[in-house]
Amino acid sequence: MSTTLLGHSLPAGQAVGVAVNSCGLAAVALADGIPGRTQLPALAAALGTVVMIASYTLVDGSGVCVCGYIAWLYFRHRQVRPVAAGLERRSSQTRTRI
Repeated sequence: MSTTLLGHSLPAGQAVGVAVNSCGLAAVALADGIPGRTQLPALAAALGTVVMIASYTLVDGSGVCVCGYIAWLYFRHRQVRPVAAGLERRSSQTRTRI
């Protein structure tokens, strides 16, 4: 996907790995023949999951290439986590008083 959308190159070994995994998954999915109408919702859910995983992997992969991306994530996490912990503590104290 990053090869198509971002123009990144894919080494031959990785391309073979993607092809082998794709063929294996297709073989498992088609083990009982072509899915019928009753399996279409499950197939749509599986394809949606694949699209979502590919999308966040693409965003994360391209974000890592940007200078400071990881440092920014750690910085934001260090700011947000204490606030979230304080809110959780206050929420649990309020519940025990009631």
